[in-house]
Amino acid sequence: MIILLLRYLKILTTSYFSTSQIIISGHLDNNVRIWDARTGNNIREITGIHSGQVTSVEVSPNQHQFLTTSRDHTLQLLDVRTYTPIATYA
Repeated sequence: MIILLLRYLKILTTSYFSTSQIIISGHLDNNVRIWDARTGNNIREITGIHSGQVTSVEVSPNQHQFLTTSRDHTLQLLDVRTYTPIATYA
């Protein structure tokens, strides 16, 4: 599935939820995308949280949040249920 995604998207990083079939990806276009690993469908695109390329994404151990880092020198902590930022660190 990742190979399929790489063919048409410029993905820099990925992470996954161990309790579900969800993959998070960070992209050259400054956006974060959420994918259903079973179908390959894009569930959500998160835009506007970074002004630079997304260089890493990581799911928290409790599976309730995930982190993103970017070339804009910020780290975003996002809520998994709403896909919205909880905190920004610069």
